[in-house]
Amino acid sequence: MNQELLHLIEQISREKGVEKSVVIDAVLAAVLSAARKRFGTIDNIHTRLDEETGVIALFSYVYQTRICRGSSPDCSHECADKSR
Repeated sequence: MNQELLHLIEQISREKGVEKSVVIDAVLAAVLSAARKRFGTIDNIHTRLDEETGVIALFSYVYQTRICRGSSPDCSHECADKSR
């Protein structure tokens, strides 16, 4: 199936006279739309196509913010050095 997807992308690109990247973007946008319908609104959800294998990855980043006040002995960040 994955190689078939790559073949179809190439074929559509040739037939429609558009760049392959435009077709890939459309496929990824469709996958993203389907994922949002299935899983609901998810922040930071992304898709990626591996152009060698044809595997489409769907993933979401989780961002963490660490607040370092420099008063903890466990804190080894630059902010700890500035406050000591």
